[in-house]
Amino acid sequence: MKETKKFISYLYEQKGKYETELEILLADTHFPEFEKPGEYGLRLHLGIIYRLLGDIGKSNSVFKQVVTIRDCNKEKYPIEHESRKNGVGQSLYNQLASLDIENAIVVKFTDSINNRADFYFKDASQLCRLDQSYISDARKARNYDDLAIAALWRGYALLCLGDYSGAYVLLRQVVPYFNEYKKSAGEVWQRVEYALPLALVPLCEFKIRPTKEHLIAAREGLERYIKSLHDYRDRLDGYLYYLHLKEAFPEVYQADPSSWTEPAGTGDADEFPRIPPLKMSSEADDETGAVMVFDREKSGTLEVFGSNRDLERFVGYVSGLPGFPVLSNLFEIYAVEAEQEPGPLVSECNRLLGMNNVDEWAKQKARVILEVANDAKAEGGSVMLYFEPEIDPETGRCIGD
Repeated sequence: MKETKKFISYLYEQKGKYETELEILLADTHFPEFEKPGEYGLRLHLGIIYRLLGDIGKSNSVFKQVVTIRDCNKEKYPIEHESRKNGVGQSLYNQLASLDIENAIVVKFTDSINNRADFYFKDASQLCRLDQSYISDARKARNYDDLAIAALWRGYALLCLGDYSGAYVLLRQVVPYFNEYKKSAGEVWQRVEYALPLALVPLCEFKIRPTKEHLIAAREGLERYIKSLHDYRDRLDGYLYYLHLKEAFPEVYQADPSSWTEPAGTGDADEFPRIPPLKMSSEADDETGAVMVFDREKSGTLEVFGSNRDLERFVGYVSGLPGFPVLSNLFEIYAVEAEQEPGPLVSECNRLLGMNNVDEWAKQKARVILEVANDAKAEGGSVMLYFEPEIDPETGRCIGD
């Protein structure tokens, strides 16, 4: 992806900041070597920045230290997989799996001949392996965020270990779990994790059935993933996986679709694995509040869109119509509370309202979005969607808490 001048400037700014912070940290003698708080994150981000700026040697040097820090901590604070029963403390295991994925990636960058990365991928896969009883209990408790993250990191690990069908089944569950968590009034702050399936699912589809259509979709999916991370901090984090996928799967991302020849035998026989139905807790539907459309930055225009179900219904409806990519993406924007430029919304809403074969209820929802988007465009603002819970006037607390 060709980056903007603003993002490149941001990289140089963060580079200077992180280098200074790391120098100060390394001069602090209060902590043992490789146990200095914050060193891991500083080195990881510097490694990404150096790589993006073209200094591969410096990036690899920093990344090697990242692996050393992680290895030292694994030796001093081991996690016994056998001690876990039915996924107790899964959020902790998800965090550890995330670290394993990061280390597998930097090992791939710095030591492509050695298969040490597979050790980390296998460890992440085991950390996020959930039995059916835990999954059922987590759904009842509406711990959908834990389920989403576990599915993501196990899916990523299996993809890199060559189990494309197993990865596909898990990765297709990530966004539905995150969306269900959002509908149950949770905050989806993991924007990179939410966006990763945009790249990973079409990649799995190509590896399962390597057609020209799937090759194009996989290549476009990786670019769509990184472009969806509008916040520069998220994008910097997200580039770790972007760079890894491009290096790990050159047969996809360096291929020329115009000259692509499908392997012999590719066809309908390569069926995609069936995705099991995700039985969610019915409590998630007992919402007390409304989805709001808002221009927070400039005009302050605020309108009630409707319920979570209304938003899902609208997105499902427009997704079936050709040429509405932004409106079809509204639930993703809502889930992570991202800010959307108003121009594309104005254009798509106006086009939807001008169509004769569109249901009136869908047009009404489009008018709500258009009113906010028009004001935001006029004032130079942006549009976001969020959930406004109903407040009990006597207690001042959200109804349903």
